[in-house]
Amino acid sequence: GALVPVCSPMVAHARMLKTSLGEGTRVVFIGPCVAKKQEAREKSGGAVDFALTFTELLEWLELEHVDLSILEESDFDMVPEGWARSFPLAGGSLQTASLSTSLLAADVLSVTGTQEVKDTLESLTSSHGHLLVEPLFCDQGCINGPAMPATETVYQRRKALLQYVLAGAHDGAGSNGSADLTASFACRPLPSAGDVTEEQIRQVFAQMGKENPEDQLNCGACGYSSCREQAIAVIRNMAESEMCVPYMRRLAEQRTDRIIETSPNGIVILDEHLNILHVNPSFKRLFMCSEAVYGKSISYLIDPEPFEQIAAGKAELTEVTVEHTKYNLVCHQIVYALRDVKQYVGVFVNLTSSLLNKKQLDVLRARTVQQARDLLTHQIEIAGKIAQFLGESTAEGEKLLENLVKVAQENPTGGDDRKNSWLKDTYTST
Repeated sequence: GALVPVCSPMVAHARMLKTSLGEGTRVVFIGPCVAKKQEAREKSGGAVDFALTFTELLEWLELEHVDLSILEESDFDMVPEGWARSFPLAGGSLQTASLSTSLLAADVLSVTGTQEVKDTLESLTSSHGHLLVEPLFCDQGCINGPAMPATETVYQRRKALLQYVLAGAHDGAGSNGSADLTASFACRPLPSAGDVTEEQIRQVFAQMGKENPEDQLNCGACGYSSCREQAIAVIRNMAESEMCVPYMRRLAEQRTDRIIETSPNGIVILDEHLNILHVNPSFKRLFMCSEAVYGKSISYLIDPEPFEQIAAGKAELTEVTVEHTKYNLVCHQIVYALRDVKQYVGVFVNLTSSLLNKKQLDVLRARTVQQARDLLTHQIEIAGKIAQFLGESTAEGEKLLENLVKVAQENPTGGDDRKNSWLKDTYTST
Protein backbone atom coordinates (compact mmCIF):
# COMPACT_ATOMS: atom_id res chain seq x y z
CA GLY A 1 0.00 0.00 0.00
CA ALA A 2 1.02 3.62 -0.46
CA LEU A 3 -0.20 7.09 0.37
CA VAL A 4 -1.53 9.25 -2.45
CA PRO A 5 1.20 11.85 -3.19
CA VAL A 6 -1.11 14.82 -2.68
CA CYS A 7 -1.02 17.33 0.18
CA SER A 8 -3.94 17.73 2.58
CA PRO A 9 -6.84 20.08 1.72
CA MET A 10 -5.55 22.59 4.31
CA VAL A 11 -2.08 22.76 2.78
CA ALA A 12 -3.48 22.72 -0.76
CA HIS A 13 -5.72 25.69 -0.03
CA ALA A 14 -2.86 27.57 1.65
CA ARG A 15 -0.55 27.02 -1.32
CA MET A 16 -3.25 28.20 -3.72
CA LEU A 17 -3.78 31.36 -1.67
CA LYS A 18 -0.08 32.19 -1.54
CA THR A 19 0.28 31.50 -5.26
CA SER A 20 -2.66 33.81 -6.01
CA LEU A 21 -2.08 36.56 -3.43
CA GLY A 22 1.68 36.41 -2.98
CA GLU A 23 4.10 34.53 -0.76
CA GLY A 24 3.95 37.31 1.82
CA THR A 25 0.28 36.53 2.50
CA ARG A 26 -0.35 35.25 6.03
CA VAL A 27 -2.60 32.18 6.02
CA VAL A 28 -4.58 31.09 9.08
CA PHE A 29 -6.50 27.81 9.06
CA ILE A 30 -9.67 27.56 11.16
CA GLY A 31 -11.34 24.17 11.61
CA PRO A 32 -12.53 21.47 14.01
CA CYS A 33 -9.27 19.49 14.11
CA VAL A 34 -6.61 19.92 16.80
CA ALA A 35 -4.16 17.80 14.76
CA LYS A 36 -4.02 20.61 12.18
CA LYS A 37 -2.00 22.66 14.66
CA GLN A 38 0.92 20.26 14.45
CA GLU A 39 0.52 19.84 10.68
CA ALA A 40 0.58 23.63 10.19
CA ARG A 41 3.62 23.96 12.42
CA GLU A 42 5.69 21.01 11.21
CA LYS A 43 4.27 19.57 7.98
CA SER A 44 2.99 22.48 5.87
CA GLY A 45 6.37 23.78 4.77
CA GLY A 46 5.42 27.30 5.81
CA ALA A 47 2.25 27.36 3.70
CA VAL A 48 0.06 27.65 6.81
CA ASP A 49 1.22 30.31 9.26
CA PHE A 50 -1.16 29.42 12.08
CA ALA A 51 -4.03 27.06 12.88
CA LEU A 52 -7.01 27.78 15.12
CA THR A 53 -9.95 25.60 16.09
CA PHE A 54 -13.59 26.62 15.87
CA THR A 55 -13.88 26.60 19.67
CA GLU A 56 -10.83 28.88 19.98
CA LEU A 57 -12.32 31.26 17.43
CA LEU A 58 -15.65 31.42 19.28
CA GLU A 59 -13.86 32.04 22.59
CA TRP A 60 -11.89 34.84 20.94
CA LEU A 61 -15.06 36.43 19.54
CA GLU A 62 -16.66 36.22 22.98
CA LEU A 63 -13.67 37.95 24.58
CA GLU A 64 -13.94 40.73 21.97
CA HIS A 65 -17.73 40.96 22.54
CA VAL A 66 -18.48 40.16 18.89
CA ASP A 67 -22.06 38.93 18.37
CA LEU A 68 -22.27 37.06 15.06
CA SER A 69 -26.07 37.03 15.13
CA ILE A 70 -26.27 40.80 14.56
CA LEU A 71 -23.67 40.93 11.80
CA GLU A 72 -24.50 41.04 8.12
CA GLU A 73 -23.79 37.82 6.24
CA SER A 74 -21.29 37.90 3.40
CA ASP A 75 -19.82 35.53 0.84
CA PHE A 76 -16.26 34.28 0.63
CA ASP A 77 -13.83 36.49 -1.24
CA MET A 78 -12.68 33.55 -3.35
CA VAL A 79 -15.29 31.01 -4.46
CA PRO A 80 -14.51 27.46 -3.25
CA GLU A 81 -13.42 24.99 -5.90
CA GLY A 82 -16.45 22.92 -6.96
CA TRP A 83 -16.99 19.83 -4.82
CA ALA A 84 -13.90 20.61 -2.71
CA ARG A 85 -16.13 22.09 -0.04
CA SER A 86 -17.47 18.58 0.67
CA PHE A 87 -14.19 17.16 2.01
CA PRO A 88 -15.29 17.37 5.71
CA LEU A 89 -17.85 14.63 4.94
CA ALA A 90 -17.21 10.93 4.55
CA GLY A 91 -16.60 10.45 0.84
CA GLY A 92 -16.00 14.16 0.28
CA SER A 93 -12.42 13.76 -0.94
CA LEU A 94 -13.50 11.01 -3.34
CA GLN A 95 -16.26 13.23 -4.70
CA THR A 96 -13.79 16.11 -5.15
CA ALA A 97 -11.53 13.77 -7.17
CA SER A 98 -14.53 12.77 -9.32
CA LEU A 99 -14.34 9.21 -8.02
CA SER A 100 -17.25 7.01 -7.13
CA THR A 101 -18.71 7.50 -3.68
CA SER A 102 -21.18 4.66 -3.99
CA LEU A 103 -21.27 2.20 -1.12
CA LEU A 104 -21.27 -0.56 -3.74
CA ALA A 105 -18.10 0.62 -5.49
CA ALA A 106 -15.46 -2.11 -5.47
CA ASP A 107 -12.36 -0.01 -6.03
CA VAL A 108 -12.94 2.79 -3.50
CA LEU A 109 -13.71 2.71 0.21
CA SER A 110 -14.49 5.47 2.70
CA VAL A 111 -14.12 4.61 6.38
CA THR A 112 -14.52 6.79 9.47
CA GLY A 113 -13.69 6.33 13.12
CA THR A 114 -10.44 5.18 14.67
CA GLN A 115 -11.31 1.54 15.11
CA GLU A 116 -12.80 1.12 11.65
CA VAL A 117 -9.79 2.80 10.03
CA LYS A 118 -7.42 0.60 12.03
CA ASP A 119 -9.30 -2.61 11.23
CA THR A 120 -9.52 -1.72 7.54
CA LEU A 121 -5.84 -0.92 7.12
CA GLU A 122 -4.72 -4.00 9.05
CA SER A 123 -6.95 -6.26 6.99
CA LEU A 124 -5.77 -5.07 3.58
CA THR A 125 -3.46 -7.37 1.67
CA SER A 126 -2.14 -7.48 -1.87
CA SER A 127 -4.91 -9.92 -2.73
CA HIS A 128 -7.43 -7.11 -2.58
CA GLY A 129 -5.98 -5.63 -5.77
CA HIS A 130 -6.19 -1.91 -6.40
CA LEU A 131 -8.24 -0.14 -3.73
CA LEU A 132 -8.39 3.55 -2.88
CA VAL A 133 -9.18 4.14 0.80
CA GLU A 134 -10.34 7.45 2.28
CA PRO A 135 -9.68 7.11 6.03
CA LEU A 136 -11.16 9.72 8.38
CA PHE A 137 -10.17 9.18 12.00
CA CYS A 138 -13.14 11.13 13.37
CA ASP A 139 -16.44 9.26 13.21
CA GLN A 140 -18.60 10.73 10.42
CA GLY A 141 -15.64 12.83 9.26
CA CYS A 142 -14.41 16.31 10.09
CA ILE A 143 -17.93 17.51 10.94
CA ASN A 144 -17.51 15.52 14.14
CA GLY A 145 -14.03 16.82 15.00
CA PRO A 146 -12.99 17.30 18.64
CA ALA A 147 -13.00 21.12 18.38
CA MET A 148 -16.41 21.39 16.71
CA PRO A 149 -18.85 23.37 18.93
CA ALA A 150 -21.50 21.01 20.27
CA THR A 151 -24.43 23.29 19.43
CA GLU A 152 -25.91 20.83 16.90
CA THR A 153 -25.94 17.08 16.42
CA VAL A 154 -23.58 15.54 13.89
CA TYR A 155 -26.54 14.80 11.63
CA GLN A 156 -27.67 18.44 11.70
CA ARG A 157 -24.14 19.50 10.77
CA ARG A 158 -24.06 16.98 7.91
CA LYS A 159 -27.38 18.22 6.54
CA ALA A 160 -26.32 21.88 6.73
CA LEU A 161 -23.01 21.15 4.98
CA LEU A 162 -24.71 19.11 2.25
CA GLN A 163 -27.12 21.98 1.59
CA TYR A 164 -24.16 24.35 1.28
CA VAL A 165 -22.31 21.96 -1.03
CA LEU A 166 -25.29 21.29 -3.29
CA ALA A 167 -26.26 24.97 -3.46
CA GLY A 168 -23.05 25.76 -5.34
CA ALA A 169 -21.59 22.44 -6.31
CA HIS A 170 -20.27 23.70 -9.62
CA ASP A 171 -19.31 27.23 -8.58
CA GLY A 172 -15.66 28.02 -8.93
CA ALA A 173 -14.79 24.72 -10.57
CA GLY A 174 -11.61 25.09 -12.51
CA SER A 175 -7.85 25.19 -12.31
CA ASN A 176 -5.89 25.63 -9.09
CA GLY A 177 -3.45 27.82 -10.97
CA SER A 178 0.24 27.05 -10.70
CA ALA A 179 0.12 25.89 -7.08
CA ASP A 180 2.04 22.70 -6.39
CA LEU A 181 -0.30 20.26 -4.63
CA THR A 182 2.06 17.30 -4.49
CA ALA A 183 3.42 15.73 -1.33
CA SER A 184 5.97 13.06 -0.52
CA PHE A 185 5.98 10.58 2.32
CA ALA A 186 8.64 8.36 3.83
CA CYS A 187 8.28 5.23 5.88
CA ARG A 188 8.98 5.75 9.55
CA PRO A 189 9.69 2.71 11.71
CA LEU A 190 7.33 2.54 14.65
CA PRO A 191 7.34 0.24 17.66
CA SER A 192 4.55 -2.28 17.51
CA ALA A 193 1.72 -2.10 20.01
CA GLY A 194 3.07 -5.29 21.57
CA ASP A 195 6.37 -3.59 22.40
CA VAL A 196 4.69 -0.91 24.53
CA THR A 197 5.11 -1.57 28.26
CA GLU A 198 2.76 -0.76 31.10
CA GLU A 199 5.43 1.50 32.59
CA GLN A 200 5.52 3.57 29.39
CA ILE A 201 1.74 3.90 29.45
CA ARG A 202 1.86 4.91 33.11
CA GLN A 203 4.44 7.61 32.30
CA VAL A 204 2.25 9.05 29.55
CA PHE A 205 -0.74 9.10 31.90
CA ALA A 206 1.38 10.80 34.58
CA GLN A 207 2.53 13.45 32.10
CA MET A 208 -1.10 14.10 31.09
CA GLY A 209 -2.44 14.07 34.66
CA LYS A 210 -4.37 10.83 34.16
CA GLU A 211 -2.80 8.58 36.77
CA ASN A 212 -6.15 8.07 38.48
CA PRO A 213 -8.65 5.91 36.55
CA GLU A 214 -11.39 8.50 37.13
CA ASP A 215 -9.33 10.99 35.09
CA GLN A 216 -9.30 8.62 32.11
CA LEU A 217 -12.58 9.81 30.62
CA ASN A 218 -12.41 7.82 27.36
CA CYS A 219 -14.35 10.65 25.72
CA GLY A 220 -13.06 9.92 22.21
CA ALA A 221 -12.41 13.60 21.41
CA CYS A 222 -8.85 12.72 20.37
CA GLY A 223 -10.10 10.24 17.78
CA TYR A 224 -9.19 7.17 19.80
CA SER A 225 -11.77 5.01 21.52
CA SER A 226 -10.00 5.13 24.90
CA CYS A 227 -7.33 7.06 26.77
CA ARG A 228 -5.22 3.91 26.85
CA GLU A 229 -5.27 3.61 23.06
CA GLN A 230 -4.23 7.23 22.72
CA ALA A 231 -1.40 6.73 25.22
CA ILE A 232 -0.13 3.76 23.19
CA ALA A 233 -0.35 5.88 20.02
CA VAL A 234 1.65 8.64 21.72
CA ILE A 235 4.36 6.14 22.65
CA ARG A 236 4.41 4.87 19.05
CA ASN A 237 4.72 8.47 17.76
CA MET A 238 1.35 8.15 16.04
CA ALA A 239 -0.40 10.75 18.19
CA GLU A 240 0.27 13.76 20.40
CA SER A 241 -0.71 14.39 24.00
CA GLU A 242 -2.14 17.72 22.82
CA MET A 243 -4.86 15.82 20.91
CA CYS A 244 -6.55 15.21 24.28
CA VAL A 245 -9.08 18.01 24.78
CA PRO A 246 -9.47 17.51 28.59
CA TYR A 247 -5.67 17.57 28.91
CA MET A 248 -5.39 20.83 26.96
CA ARG A 249 -8.22 22.34 29.01
CA ARG A 250 -6.44 21.31 32.21
CA LEU A 251 -3.23 22.93 30.96
CA ALA A 252 -5.10 26.15 30.21
CA GLU A 253 -6.64 26.11 33.69
CA GLN A 254 -3.24 25.50 35.26
CA ARG A 255 -1.80 28.45 33.36
CA THR A 256 -4.68 30.61 34.56
CA ASP A 257 -4.18 29.43 38.14
CA ARG A 258 -0.46 30.13 37.84
CA ILE A 259 -1.13 33.67 36.62
CA ILE A 260 -3.54 34.31 39.50
CA GLU A 261 -1.24 32.85 42.14
CA THR A 262 1.84 34.79 40.99
CA SER A 263 0.12 38.09 40.25
CA PRO A 264 1.50 41.08 42.21
CA ASN A 265 -2.07 42.36 42.44
CA GLY A 266 -4.53 41.10 45.01
CA ILE A 267 -7.27 38.91 43.49
CA VAL A 268 -10.42 37.67 45.22
CA ILE A 269 -13.15 35.45 43.76
CA LEU A 270 -16.64 35.46 45.28
CA ASP A 271 -19.68 33.24 44.79
CA GLU A 272 -23.15 34.49 43.88
CA HIS A 273 -23.81 35.36 47.55
CA LEU A 274 -20.59 37.42 47.75
CA ASN A 275 -18.88 34.84 49.92
CA ILE A 276 -15.15 34.33 49.42
CA LEU A 277 -14.20 31.34 47.26
CA HIS A 278 -10.53 32.10 46.71
CA VAL A 279 -7.88 34.71 47.44
CA ASN A 280 -4.39 34.76 45.97
CA PRO A 281 -1.19 35.31 48.02
CA SER A 282 -1.03 39.02 47.13
CA PHE A 283 -4.56 39.59 48.44
CA LYS A 284 -3.63 37.78 51.65
CA ARG A 285 -0.63 40.09 52.14
CA LEU A 286 -2.59 43.26 51.38
CA PHE A 287 -5.52 42.50 53.65
CA MET A 288 -3.68 40.44 56.27
CA CYS A 289 -5.84 37.34 55.97
CA SER A 290 -5.50 33.63 55.29
CA GLU A 291 -7.55 30.81 53.80
CA ALA A 292 -9.60 30.95 56.98
CA VAL A 293 -11.72 33.65 55.29
CA TYR A 294 -13.01 31.15 52.71
CA GLY A 295 -16.78 30.98 52.94
CA LYS A 296 -17.07 34.31 54.73
CA SER A 297 -18.70 37.39 53.24
CA ILE A 298 -16.40 39.89 51.56
CA SER A 299 -17.81 42.46 53.99
CA TYR A 300 -15.75 40.68 56.66
CA LEU A 301 -12.66 42.28 55.09
CA ILE A 302 -13.70 45.30 53.02
CA ASP A 303 -16.64 47.42 51.92
CA PRO A 304 -18.80 45.17 49.70
CA GLU A 305 -20.51 48.01 47.80
CA PRO A 306 -18.59 47.61 44.48
CA PHE A 307 -19.45 43.89 44.42
CA GLU A 308 -23.07 44.59 45.36
CA GLN A 309 -23.41 46.99 42.42
CA ILE A 310 -22.17 44.32 40.02
CA ALA A 311 -24.39 41.64 41.60
CA ALA A 312 -27.42 43.93 41.31
CA GLY A 313 -26.77 44.36 37.60
CA LYS A 314 -26.14 48.10 37.88
CA ALA A 315 -22.85 47.70 36.03
CA GLU A 316 -20.75 45.02 34.37
CA LEU A 317 -17.53 46.50 35.72
CA THR A 318 -16.57 49.03 38.37
CA GLU A 319 -13.19 50.73 38.64
CA VAL A 320 -12.43 52.98 41.60
CA THR A 321 -9.55 54.02 43.85
CA VAL A 322 -10.31 53.37 47.51
CA GLU A 323 -8.42 54.08 50.72
CA HIS A 324 -8.61 51.18 53.17
CA THR A 325 -7.59 52.97 56.35
CA LYS A 326 -7.95 49.77 58.37
CA TYR A 327 -5.07 48.25 56.42
CA ASN A 328 -3.13 51.47 55.66
CA LEU A 329 -3.78 50.82 51.98
CA VAL A 330 -4.80 52.77 48.92
CA CYS A 331 -5.92 50.45 46.12
CA HIS A 332 -7.18 50.81 42.59
CA GLN A 333 -10.05 48.29 42.51
CA ILE A 334 -11.45 46.56 39.42
CA VAL A 335 -14.55 44.45 40.04
CA TYR A 336 -16.38 42.44 37.37
CA ALA A 337 -18.73 39.48 37.01
CA LEU A 338 -18.34 35.98 35.60
CA ARG A 339 -22.02 35.57 34.76
CA ASP A 340 -21.76 32.08 33.29
CA VAL A 341 -20.47 30.63 36.59
CA LYS A 342 -22.21 33.15 38.87
CA GLN A 343 -18.99 34.46 40.36
CA TYR A 344 -17.46 37.88 40.95
CA VAL A 345 -13.82 38.87 40.69
CA GLY A 346 -12.01 41.73 42.39
CA VAL A 347 -8.53 42.89 41.39
CA PHE A 348 -6.71 45.21 43.80
CA VAL A 349 -3.70 47.23 42.61
CA ASN A 350 -1.68 48.59 45.54
CA LEU A 351 -1.08 52.34 45.07
CA THR A 352 0.00 53.04 48.63
CA SER A 353 3.73 53.44 47.95
CA SER A 354 3.26 55.61 44.87
CA LEU A 355 0.73 57.84 46.62
CA LEU A 356 2.96 58.05 49.71
CA ASN A 357 5.87 59.08 47.51
CA LYS A 358 3.63 61.66 45.87
CA LYS A 359 2.60 63.06 49.24
CA GLN A 360 6.21 63.20 50.37
CA LEU A 361 7.11 64.98 47.14
CA ASP A 362 4.26 67.45 47.64
CA VAL A 363 5.48 68.16 51.19
CA LEU A 364 9.02 68.67 49.89
CA ARG A 365 7.76 71.02 47.19
CA ALA A 366 5.74 73.04 49.72
CA ARG A 367 8.70 73.20 52.10
CA THR A 368 11.02 74.37 49.29
CA VAL A 369 8.57 77.08 48.22
CA GLN A 370 8.20 78.28 51.82
CA GLN A 371 11.97 78.37 52.29
CA ALA A 372 12.33 80.40 49.09
CA ARG A 373 9.70 82.83 50.34
CA ASP A 374 11.43 83.13 53.73
CA LEU A 375 14.76 83.77 51.99
CA LEU A 376 13.21 86.45 49.79
CA THR A 377 11.62 88.15 52.81
CA HIS A 378 14.93 88.03 54.67
CA GLN A 379 16.77 89.51 51.69
CA ILE A 380 14.22 92.32 51.45
CA GLU A 381 14.68 93.06 55.17
CA ILE A 382 18.48 93.08 54.80
CA ALA A 383 18.24 95.34 51.78
CA GLY A 384 16.02 97.71 53.76
CA LYS A 385 18.39 97.77 56.69
CA ILE A 386 21.37 98.37 54.39
CA ALA A 387 19.53 101.23 52.71
CA GLN A 388 18.65 102.70 56.09
CA PHE A 389 22.23 102.36 57.28
CA LEU A 390 23.57 103.97 54.11
CA GLY A 391 21.08 106.81 54.48
CA GLU A 392 22.04 107.42 58.06
CA SER A 393 25.74 107.27 57.20
CA THR A 394 25.28 109.73 54.37
CA ALA A 395 23.39 112.17 56.61
CA GLU A 396 26.03 111.95 59.33
CA GLY A 397 28.77 112.43 56.74
CA GLU A 398 27.07 115.54 55.37
CA LYS A 399 26.66 116.94 58.89
CA LEU A 400 30.29 116.26 59.70
CA LEU A 401 31.32 117.94 56.49
CA GLU A 402 29.26 121.01 57.28
CA ASN A 403 30.84 121.27 60.73
CA LEU A 404 34.29 120.95 59.33
CA VAL A 405 33.58 123.65 56.75
CA LYS A 406 32.30 125.94 59.47
CA VAL A 407 35.40 125.33 61.52
CA ALA A 408 37.50 126.12 58.53
CA GLN A 409 35.65 129.39 57.87
CA GLU A 410 35.53 130.66 61.42
CA ASN A 411 38.51 132.52 63.07
CA PRO A 412 37.28 133.65 66.48
CA THR A 413 40.77 134.41 67.80
CA GLY A 414 41.69 136.62 64.93
CA GLY A 415 44.67 134.46 64.18
CA ASP A 416 46.28 133.87 60.83
CA ASP A 417 43.79 132.42 58.29
CA ARG A 418 46.62 130.47 56.68
CA LYS A 419 46.59 127.98 59.58
CA ASN A 420 43.21 126.55 58.49
CA SER A 421 43.48 127.22 54.78
CA TRP A 422 44.46 123.60 54.06
CA LEU A 423 41.23 122.37 55.71
CA LYS A 424 39.09 124.85 53.82
CA ASP A 425 40.79 124.04 50.54
CA THR A 426 40.33 120.29 51.13
CA TYR A 427 36.60 120.27 51.91
CA THR A 428 35.48 123.09 49.58
CA SER A 429 37.40 122.03 46.50
CA THR A 430 35.40 120.51 43.68
